[in-house]
Amino acid sequence: MEDIAAAAGTSVGAFYYHFKCKEDLIYIWANKLDEEYYWYYQEKINDPSPGNAMDLLRGLCELSLDVYCNWGSEFASVTYSYMMRAPEVCDRMTNGNRLYYLVLSDIVKKGQEEGSIRRDIPIERIIRTVTMAVRGAIIDWCIHGGTESIKKRSSAFFKIYLDGVRPQKNTN
Repeated sequence: MEDIAAAAGTSVGAFYYHFKCKEDLIYIWANKLDEEYYWYYQEKINDPSPGNAMDLLRGLCELSLDVYCNWGSEFASVTYSYMMRAPEVCDRMTNGNRLYYLVLSDIVKKGQEEGSIRRDIPIERIIRTVTMAVRGAIIDWCIHGGTESIKKRSSAFFKIYLDGVRPQKNTN
C-alpha cells in the first residue's frame, strides 16, 4: 500500500479514506476501461463507414491491448493475480453485465446478423473465447517483461484467432 500511496503522491491514510482496499482500485480501473470500450464502440457505430462487426471486434481487441500497454505490465500482473486468488474480484470482473461484455455482445450479435461472424457458435462462447484470447495475449506480454509492443507481439495470434470466428467460405 505504501508504494501505491507514494506513486499517487498521497499518504496511506488518505488512500484508505478513498478506497477500502486494493481491490477497489481494480474495480475503478475496470470501470474506466469499460468506459473506453463503450466510447470506442459508440464512435465506431456512429461513423458513416464503421466497417463490419469483425473490424469492430478486431479494433476492440487492439484497444484492450493498448490500454493494458499504457497502464503497464505490472498493473496487468497485479490485476490478474487478484482475479486468480480472490473469487469476488474474479466474479465482479467477469460479470456478463459489465459494460465490456455488453459491448462485445452487441458486436458479436451485429456480426452474426450481417454474416461477418459465424452463426453456428453461440454469442456467449465467442465472447468467452475473445476474452480468453485477450487475457492470454496480455498475460504472455507480462510474462515476457512487457517490453515489446503488445500489439506487435499479438497481431499474428489475433489474426489466426479471429479468422476462426469468421464464416468459412464454401469451397464446393
